[in-house]
Order: sequence, then structure tokens, then C-alpha cells
Amino acid sequence: MKEIHDIATSLLDVDGSCRDLNFENPTWPGVDAMLKALASTFEIESVTDADGADVSGPPSKGIRTLVPSGGRALMKNGAFVKQLQIFVFREDDGRPFVELTFFPQDVVQSDDVRGDFLEWADRLARHLGALRFYARYENASWQFGDSGPQSGVFAVSGEINADS
Repeated sequence: MKEIHDIATSLLDVDGSCRDLNFENPTWPGVDAMLKALASTFEIESVTDADGADVSGPPSKGIRTLVPSGGRALMKNGAFVKQLQIFVFREDDGRPFVELTFFPQDVVQSDDVRGDFLEWADRLARHLGALRFYARYENASWQFGDSGPQSGVFAVSGEINADS
């Protein structure tokens, strides 16, 4: 794990922007596993499909519509973050793109915010079958994988090398 900036400080810095968690090379079965895991620790507030239309039916079944077409889910009353937005998109090559978004004021503070976050993010990455995660400040111009000084990335799991 590469800690570029202090994780706890970055998570709790109420600067008006959200925090994003992105995953490298998740799989569709992994997206399904992650959604099941999150649905067991959050209440599902709403689900929209890839076109932005509300998904009807029970939220616990509606969230499954994100696999493999994509969409957005809003979750609330979580253990690590109180509110979480899940964005799933189908890339042009058919692979999933996953971004989890939350605000610093929604992070549940504990004696070990850093450790709690790393455990949570690592568990999600394992569910997804992802190679690594990037934890970052919201940055609309971020290029996937960029962890340079202006990227807003404060932590990257796994090893980073010149080819990454």
C-alpha cells in the first residue's frame, strides 16, 4: 500500500469535495459480490439504471440490475460511511468501471479511521477481484491510475511500478 498523504486527515478534511474510491480491473462477478456485501451493511435508498431511470421493485433486488448494465445506487446508514454512492459503468470493452463516492462528514469517526478505511477498502477490492484501489479527493480531470502530486490521490493499494 502506498500512502501518499495521511489517510485519516484526507478522509476527514471537510473541504467541500467528496472522496472517491476507484478500483483497477474489477470483474462483473466481483461487482455482484461487492453489491451483495454492501447491501448487507447499508440500507439501499435508491437505484437508477444506466439511463438514469429509477429501478422499480424491492431495492435489494434493484441493486442487482447494476450487473452487468451499470447504473447508480445510493446507500445510507453504513458502518464506515453513513452515505455512499455507487457508480457502475460498462466500459467500451465490456469490463466494469466502479467508483464509490462519499463525503468527509459521512465518515464514521473512530479511534482508527485509517485502519477502518483500509480494511473496508481492501475488503471491497477483494470482493471486486480488483488489482488495486485508488482513494482520492474528487477531481473531475483525474486520469485513471494517476497518483502524481496534483492527482488528489491519497492512497493506493498494492504495488505501483513504472508500468502501472
